[in-house]
Amino acid sequence: MTQNLMRARDFINTIGVNTHIPYTDGGYANLTNISADISYLGIDAIRDGISNGQNGSAPLSSYITLAEEGYKFTFLLFSGGNITTADVTSQLGLVAQVQAAFPGSVLAVEGANEINNSHITYNGVGGLQGALNLQAQIYASVHASSALSGVSVDYFTGYAAGDIAVGPNPATTSGLADFDNQHPYPNHGQAPKQWVNPTQALGNEAPPTGPAVYTETGYSTSGGTNGGVNQDVQAKYTLDLLMDDAQSGISRTYLYQLMDAYQPGSPQGDDEYGLFDSSNQPKAAATAIHNLTSILADTGAPAISFAPTPLNYTLSNLPSTGSSLVLEKSNGAADIVVWNEPQIWNESSGTEVAAPTTSVTMQFGATYKSVEVFDPLTGTSAIQTLSNASSVTLALTDHPLIVEVGPQTTTTPVTTSPATTTTDTLTLRVSEDAYDGDALFTVKVDGTQVGGTYTA
Repeated sequence: MTQNLMRARDFINTIGVNTHIPYTDGGYANLTNISADISYLGIDAIRDGISNGQNGSAPLSSYITLAEEGYKFTFLLFSGGNITTADVTSQLGLVAQVQAAFPGSVLAVEGANEINNSHITYNGVGGLQGALNLQAQIYASVHASSALSGVSVDYFTGYAAGDIAVGPNPATTSGLADFDNQHPYPNHGQAPKQWVNPTQALGNEAPPTGPAVYTETGYSTSGGTNGGVNQDVQAKYTLDLLMDDAQSGISRTYLYQLMDAYQPGSPQGDDEYGLFDSSNQPKAAATAIHNLTSILADTGAPAISFAPTPLNYTLSNLPSTGSSLVLEKSNGAADIVVWNEPQIWNESSGTEVAAPTTSVTMQFGATYKSVEVFDPLTGTSAIQTLSNASSVTLALTDHPLIVEVGPQTTTTPVTTSPATTTTDTLTLRVSEDAYDGDALFTVKVDGTQVGGTYTA
């Protein structure tokens, strides 16, 4: 099969996390912990509101500090209330200051948050129309601003829910957003696939037609508003969810949220959706994400510029709830991710259900010198290693396994007659230290120069 192909680094870039930097009375008041936690996850994308010290919130310098450390922001501009054009100008002015301090540190700005739950009015107009008017103003202002060049605009969320109608598709209605957006939280401890499927989640696209992000989704470990699970199920289903979203083309998924901001039971608590607990210890989900991004890490210079090539493989006995995704690295290695997501949480009893083990055989189109199998739920070391292998059998349960095939293969020699011409492929990778302008180079094959002088 030659399907679902991405660069490994591109996949990691689809993962983001929600924070609450404006909070100054909980775990988010500690910027050092925020930075360390996100670094541990192996990602760099943050979604948050933006503040400037007003009403006791965090100062703008908090965001600039994190931007300096390499983190990138999607800024949610509004969450309920009476909003005016002046408010849009003010919020975008703060965003522009972060972008000016560290160009490229702002990925996107987002329209109003969950308008079905946090009702807004914009210049006196409420409901869906008010959200659309606000969205159009944000879009026009961002794309007209040289200070926000390169910043994308994400759609508002909460349409097609509660008393809010579906509204237009921003992919086919100009002047609203670069990315559609929604918050597809799986309910009642159910497996994620049906909930994050764009056909269900993006109710304004039938069928899904445009680029999209999910700026909130995740699982609670305390029985939150959508039904809680234990830490083990949160970890397994979070990995499944990230794979589902990447496979279906969601550009970025922001997990909600980085940490349990308050002690359990606090009236200001967030129902333990955090990847880190209230003592700032990694929960099982944080550890699993850390392991996943460590296994998939590609630090090569062309990690996000090389062209991935299709990989031939077949899967036998894959369950109907199973899927696969190929993630390639710049050194020629390929990570084939295979996952299954049966229902493993019994909401009635509040207990985890053991998943059946299915033997899935992966057959390759070549014999690989090195094949390693990883389980991000258990660690970063291979749980199985094969040499000169043309197949591998996986014990698949309820979360992703990763099969990494090395960049080199052995193949059966082909005998050719003297009259037969064979073609060899030469792969040339070039890097440079541009100390005094771009490096120049020539290429010779068997002593004969090919082409002219090239620029690295």
